[in-house]
Amino acid sequence: MNPAAALIAQSAGDIGAQAAAAINLLLTPTGLVVAVIGLVVAAALFVSRAGTELIGASTIFLLSMMRLESKYADNTLIQPLQTLRDLSRPISLILVLLLAMRALAFPRGERRTLVTSSCAVFLAFDCYFMVMLGLFADPTRASLGLVSIVGVFLAFTLGLGKLLQPEGNRNAFVRVFIWAGFMFLAANLLQLGLGYSSAVIRGRLGGISGNPQQFAATCCAFTIFFCYLFATSRAGSPFKWIAAASIGIMALFVIWSGSRTGAASFAICLLGYFRSRIGRLAIVMAVAALILVALSSVFSESTVGTDRFFYGGDTRTAVWLDALDLFSKAPILGGIVTYGDEGLNYSESSYIRALAMLGLVGGAYMLAIVVSMLGTAWRCWRISVGYPEIAPLGDVVIASTAFLLFVNAFEGFMFGVLTFFVVFIYSVFALSASVVDASAANEQPPEVSGDGPGWAPISS
Repeated sequence: MNPAAALIAQSAGDIGAQAAAAINLLLTPTGLVVAVIGLVVAAALFVSRAGTELIGASTIFLLSMMRLESKYADNTLIQPLQTLRDLSRPISLILVLLLAMRALAFPRGERRTLVTSSCAVFLAFDCYFMVMLGLFADPTRASLGLVSIVGVFLAFTLGLGKLLQPEGNRNAFVRVFIWAGFMFLAANLLQLGLGYSSAVIRGRLGGISGNPQQFAATCCAFTIFFCYLFATSRAGSPFKWIAAASIGIMALFVIWSGSRTGAASFAICLLGYFRSRIGRLAIVMAVAALILVALSSVFSESTVGTDRFFYGGDTRTAVWLDALDLFSKAPILGGIVTYGDEGLNYSESSYIRALAMLGLVGGAYMLAIVVSMLGTAWRCWRISVGYPEIAPLGDVVIASTAFLLFVNAFEGFMFGVLTFFVVFIYSVFALSASVVDASAANEQPPEVSGDGPGWAPISS
């Protein structure tokens, strides 16, 4: 059997199971009442900017709850987290499409630059991948994938990028990820407190994500936005120390996950953001270290698995060689249109996976994505020098780009359809367009009094 088709069929079956569960729930009296109340609340939220922020944050949080049936441990979460995870994909798709329609129906803001070249290339790659899936593997999956990709692009690049940043306030988009990060952090602490055995798989913390590698990478992504909150909050502000403490908790999570890629990515995120602010980095590291030591005493076994960082076996070389072997059998269009070794794992590298599944055409797309992302990050770096007030936002783009380019050498996050990392990638493109727009418009973001530029509670 074509391994790509097998992998796709498994994913499609998972989506179908979640959709069926959602329908069955809606057919119950309680489910119907909840659905009606939910629609009314959603309609009320969409009329306000704060409501749009909340819905965007909720969508990102739901996507961070990857479903996993583990043969090593019971990964069932406590209620209501398990119910949220069971229904996360259909609910997320609905929210993404609603955000997209909200953006199209009520255009707002003064943005001139909406899409960078890196975003355009990545969108073209996503669409090409879905077309190939539809032609040679699974038309149903490809159709759903195209709808999801277009929805995410409209919602998180064109939509929220403009809706949440009117009149020079370019920080509202970041708040969406900050709030989602707090939700993610709180849910994991709650799961550890009330359902410890289901969060830890063979000594490795998988949290609400279930998969230690994806869990660690998700922690790294949220850490970038906590760095932004720390950097933009004034001295003595509670938000500054909450952000530093959150970074410390995320550091413990990454260490406990046992993911070597995650640990390296975490360092890249911190250095990428604070690369020119050694003093702030030292403060963050000091506070994070205190939190890390305190939590390590509570979860005493959390650092036992650190030996895996140095003595763990090579889990990727064999997979990469198998993928390259498949590429050698179909170098033009890749493994989607041919048959390879059954059971091949395509998730270990986006770059090698592009060659294995899509051949030289996919490899050319991936090279274009990497080059364009590097070009966009460099441009944001140059703009940040000329526009100091927008430098923290540029730092988010630079740190995120460094993280994404590194982590995708070891994980297949660029091949997702409706996942946390797909939304994260398109959101980074939206933020990079915001930085470029500041330069194109020759304007400075206004000084905002308070705990940081543009930082305010979500109810404001």
